Amino acid sequence: MDADVKVADAVLVARLAEVVAKDRAMFEVNVKAAVAKSGNSRAKLEIALLAAMDAATQSEMVWGKDDCVLWCANILKVAIGCDPVSHIRGRYRTRIGARRLIGRRGLLPAARVVARKRGWRRINEGEQVGDIGVAVLSGVLSVVICRAPGWFVGRNERGWTSMPSTNVRIIWAVI
Repeated sequence: MDADVKVADAVLVARLAEVVAKDRAMFEVNVKAAVAKSGNSRAKLEIALLAAMDAATQSEMVWGKDDCVLWCANILKVAIGCDPVSHIRGRYRTRIGARRLIGRRGLLPAARVVARKRGWRRINEGEQVGDIGVAVLSGVLSVVICRAPGWFVGRNERGWTSMPSTNVRIIWAVI
């Protein structure tokens, strides 16, 4: 009897995994369609950001795929067609690799270089959905993205973290 229950459980788990995979694929198609339909860049950023937040709750962070830098860059790429870190995409797979690529000066100077190249304007207030910042998360500098005026979110190892904008050291308007 126990063997039959284990087999039935395994079959049920496999079917549930199929349903979840189909739902995830349909969700991604719907997000891309919604982004394409929206004529407003901020609305596109909000749609892409919500989708990224949902996806982040479904899997652990992977260095070189959706760490804090690439997670925010992926949102911008989907929403406004700008890949601000194309020069580092695919060039690291570990925390150490990311640190080597960014250089000894660290994340904040590297973020400043990207912001300057993209023509992003530094702001002290009035942040909007999709604006990019650098904050300290769990004692580590991290790239974050504005979720709503006064609030930012950033990728962490098991999902995402939200914080008030007062915790963000530097903010750039991306549009």
